[in-house]
Amino acid sequence: MQTVVKWLTVALVFALAGCANFGAVRRFAAETTTMTGTVRTELEQMAKLCEFPADMQLLLDEASGRQDQPGATGKRLKAACASVGAESVELQRLTVDTLDGYAAALRAMAEGSNFEVHSAIDATGAKIAALQTRDGAALVNPEKAGALTRLIGLVGDIVLRYKREEGVRKLLEVEGDLAGVAGSLREFFVRRDGRQSPYENVVSTGAGLRRDLQVDLGQVAKLEPVRAAELRRMIPPDATFTDRQAATGGKIPAQIAARVDEWVGLLPAFRKDALTPDPKALFDELDTFRTRALETRRAIAQAGF
Repeated sequence: MQTVVKWLTVALVFALAGCANFGAVRRFAAETTTMTGTVRTELEQMAKLCEFPADMQLLLDEASGRQDQPGATGKRLKAACASVGAESVELQRLTVDTLDGYAAALRAMAEGSNFEVHSAIDATGAKIAALQTRDGAALVNPEKAGALTRLIGLVGDIVLRYKREEGVRKLLEVEGDLAGVAGSLREFFVRRDGRQSPYENVVSTGAGLRRDLQVDLGQVAKLEPVRAAELRRMIPPDATFTDRQAATGGKIPAQIAARVDEWVGLLPAFRKDALTPDPKALFDELDTFRTRALETRRAIAQAGF
């Protein structure tokens, strides 16, 4: 009887240890989603930042009647906005989708559930391959897109071929690809070499269009003061742009870059401790990371649009 109790106790200990191990995997997946959700929020805001002034210019053209072809100025501004980053913004969205797919694969392995990710991963890969610049050339060359396309394929293959712990171990092996993909995302917001990033290019263009609108509104006010006042209320406040520009003390891009760097910094510890019973140090790091990521998301919300 004592022998039976002894072996039941041992079995229970191993079962509980297994739950704790997968608990760490779930936590890392959850905080990966916290990070990607924060980045996705800003990508959505940023797309609006550049296009909104151009849309406003269409209204101004129509209100003032200054154009032989109403809306001509607005159309030119919208085209200029697209030329400085629309395709690049879409690539970052697909990058975030890929990291989300990795997090979803981790959760599926931890929960022992069937995860129909292969078709979604294939769809993301197809979108990347199809993404082109305005002259029809590929947006990124195969070498630069290598880490992203490899990661997409690896995650889809692992989900189809492996289960639970074996699958988690395979997902832990793609650390290098994850770091490469996240590094590319980080460079979109803040370049390590100090040069202007694609993000800064888009935001500065949006800020310039806003300044042009303010000038045009002054002219429209002479003809239609009521309409000009209505349009002025539709223009985002200065903080919407200044909070996103390093030149004006904005900290949002730097915060996003810091969060991505911190996530990459967690990868070695996650690979080491993901399947270790009670990885307290890893949990503590994830708690700190989550707090900072949510603070960044709040800063984005405050800057608003």
